[in-house]
Amino acid sequence: MSKQEWTRALPKLRGRLDGEIESILKFSYDALCDENKELFLHIACSFNKRNMEKVEEYLAESPIDVRQGLHALAEKSLISIVQGFIEMHKLLVQLGEEIVRKQSVHEPGRRQFLDDGKDICQTSAELSLLERCFEGMPNLRFLRFGGHFDPLNTFSLPGHLNYISPKLRLLHWEYFPLTCLSFIVNPELLVELSMGHSKLETLWDGIKLLRNLKWMDFSYSGNLKELPNLSTATNLKELILQECTSLVKLPFSIGNATNLQKLNLVGCTSLVGCTSLVELPSSIGNATNLQKLVLTRCTSLVELPSSIGNATNLQKLVLIGCTSLVELPSSIGDATNLQKLYLTKCTSLVKLPFSIGNTTNLQRLNLAGCTSLVELPSSIGNATNLQSLDLTKCTSLVKLPLSIGNATNLQKLDLTGWTSLVELPSSIGNATNLQQLDLGDFSNLVDVPLSIENATYLKKINLSGCTSLAELPSFIGSVMNIQKLDLRGCTSLVELPSSIGSATNLQILNLRDCSNLVKIPSSIGNATNLKTLILSGCTNLAELPSSIGNATSLQLLNLSHCSSLVVLPSSVGNLHKLSKLNLHGCFRLEVLPTKINLESLITLDLTDCCLLTSFPEISTNIQHLFLKGTSIEEVPWSIRSWSRLKELHMSYSENLKDLPHALDSITYLQLTKKEIQELGPWIKRFRRLRGLVLNDMQKLVSLPELPDSLMFLDAENCESLERLDCSFRNPDTRLNFLNCFKLNQEARDLISQTSNREVAALPGRLVPACFTYRASGSSVTVKLSGTSTKFRACIRLVNMGVWEEVTLYCNVMSNQNALKTCTTRKHIPEPVCSEHLYIFDFEEEEVTSTEIIFEFKLTAPHIETINDIWEIKECGILQLLDHHLDEDSGSVDQETCEDSGSLDLTSRVTKRPRLC
Repeated sequence: MSKQEWTRALPKLRGRLDGEIESILKFSYDALCDENKELFLHIACSFNKRNMEKVEEYLAESPIDVRQGLHALAEKSLISIVQGFIEMHKLLVQLGEEIVRKQSVHEPGRRQFLDDGKDICQTSAELSLLERCFEGMPNLRFLRFGGHFDPLNTFSLPGHLNYISPKLRLLHWEYFPLTCLSFIVNPELLVELSMGHSKLETLWDGIKLLRNLKWMDFSYSGNLKELPNLSTATNLKELILQECTSLVKLPFSIGNATNLQKLNLVGCTSLVGCTSLVELPSSIGNATNLQKLVLTRCTSLVELPSSIGNATNLQKLVLIGCTSLVELPSSIGDATNLQKLYLTKCTSLVKLPFSIGNTTNLQRLNLAGCTSLVELPSSIGNATNLQSLDLTKCTSLVKLPLSIGNATNLQKLDLTGWTSLVELPSSIGNATNLQQLDLGDFSNLVDVPLSIENATYLKKINLSGCTSLAELPSFIGSVMNIQKLDLRGCTSLVELPSSIGSATNLQILNLRDCSNLVKIPSSIGNATNLKTLILSGCTNLAELPSSIGNATSLQLLNLSHCSSLVVLPSSVGNLHKLSKLNLHGCFRLEVLPTKINLESLITLDLTDCCLLTSFPEISTNIQHLFLKGTSIEEVPWSIRSWSRLKELHMSYSENLKDLPHALDSITYLQLTKKEIQELGPWIKRFRRLRGLVLNDMQKLVSLPELPDSLMFLDAENCESLERLDCSFRNPDTRLNFLNCFKLNQEARDLISQTSNREVAALPGRLVPACFTYRASGSSVTVKLSGTSTKFRACIRLVNMGVWEEVTLYCNVMSNQNALKTCTTRKHIPEPVCSEHLYIFDFEEEEVTSTEIIFEFKLTAPHIETINDIWEIKECGILQLLDHHLDEDSGSVDQETCEDSGSLDLTSRVTKRPRLC
């Protein structure tokens, strides 16, 4: 078959089962009893990857013995049960779908199940749902419309629906477009109602029988204002209202849901406090089976009703980001089964009730970011099962109660960011089960209490950012189980105690940016289990003790930016497990030890060790060698025997082009000689070159033919660059021509005509004319022609002069509503104050619409007003049809582009509606 024939055949092959495979699989199906055949088809067509408990409930009114049937199917390996979920292999799913299809090949409406978008559209009045479309389905039990679905782009709804079967057990309709469910007249048999991302405002009027209803999910239904009377929903187990931002109250009848186990109100920002019964009604305490209550980001919530203490089975209470919450009711102590209490970023919380000590089953208490919290009650010590206490950035807390030592099961204590606390209570040593102590950014801490020595199970101590800490206590080595000691940024620390060598279980020692550290004790060699030693940024450290060679378990040694380091001891040759040695930026380092072979060394980084002149021959097993910025100008012949070498980064030297063995080894080359105007043809001879950096070569006028292996080309700020006498055949090559304003038209055409799945960037004031669809701003509408789903996109972007790391996202939508989820994510390189273009190719296999919208958006991690810094001026899309593509180079054919640039885009699978 030709390539085009295969392309046309693939969709059919994906959707239909091979005849021979079908006959083999059907043998097992035919051996099933009738009930289990029914169950098999239900799973294949509707319930694959569904929760087993839910499937039992869906089919509870049917004659099928679900539990026995699942056991039988699992025994015959037709399904598997994984953590309570049913899983059926794709081929068996296709078998089930094919059996159902053959029930009525030409009239889909006569089948037991409909799960193909085209068939459903054919059944439902030719691509639209009419008001009475479900009247012909009186036995409809399961109705599912998946996420951003788009059967043929024209699936539409009237202003309302008239009817739905009273036998309906499951209604799952994401992005439901109507404002109410008035067509559900009799939901008595309904088990699950899932309407995520809907446009619902209300459900229905009056009281309806809901005795079978167990699961309700309206997450991200931002228009939902109220729930109906739920007094008959006595069997309700889960109510999910996440991000229902318009919801202002819960019905008082919620208290009748005595079997409610999970209530999720994450992000319900309009709920305004239970005292006026506009939010959590006091009847919530009647939900005595409630196990999980999630109120994350209910920002108007001031307090909880005192009846919360009646929820005696409550195990998890989540109040993260409830910024108006001032206090918890004292009745919280009656929730004696409470195990996890999350109050993270409750910035108005001033104190905890004394009764918190009555929650004797409490295991985890998280108060991180409670900046108004001024004290912990002394009763906290009564929570004898407390295992984790997080007080990160509780900046108003000035002390811990002495009773903290009574929490003898405490395993993790996090006090990171306490700027007001000067010392820890000595009773902390009584928490003998403590395993992790975090005191990071504890800027006033001058010493560690001696009693910590009693915490014999302590494995991790974090003292990073303790800038006043001048020394460690000598007993630190007596904490026999210590495995990780983090001292990053302890800028007052001058030396370590010699007892550090007694910490024989120590595996990670991090001293990064301890800028006043002048020496490492010779006892460090006794830390025989030490695997990671980080000394980067220890700018006053002049040498390592020769005993470092005794730390034979060492795998990573990071000495980057140790600017005073002159020499490494020859004993490092004994570190036979060392896999990574980082000396980046050690600009006083002149030589490395010779006549050693670090047999496990994989990565050696000597970048910017500018005094090094000799090629490092300290291991023949190196895979990644970084020599950029050194004075090394030659590569020895012995490198030919380094069979594992994958990366060799070097700065350009005139000697290199005369060393054929070097040309075969170098993978990254940086040129720094700014007087160079042209690169010679020798550059093509670097057959393994993946990265070429030419940044700031201000006199460079042209580029010759480059190696086909190239993965990225950085030519930023080459202000004289005009010609590109080359081609880019690798579609994964990233091209950076930022601020190359003199590029001629031929060079611009080359970049815009190059097939590129990675980002290509260059100056430009207009999206080129070869992009058929262009529009001002951040979105463009495209009318598709032919069957190709390959595209090229271009955006014109300008920075307003402030640099922040920025990510570009792209949404793909139909002309009616969201079709695809946001899946493209690209980082914008370096700040540019003038307009630049970014171009990219992508393929969208699942597009079935004839008209789609591409919408681009920028985000930055620390900025909300991103449009004040970056602006998308224009965007364009080109649909890549067969005549655009050259099979050898993947370039656009002939058409001239007056400006060009690039990015990359992918997308998710379109989900299908299901009727059964």
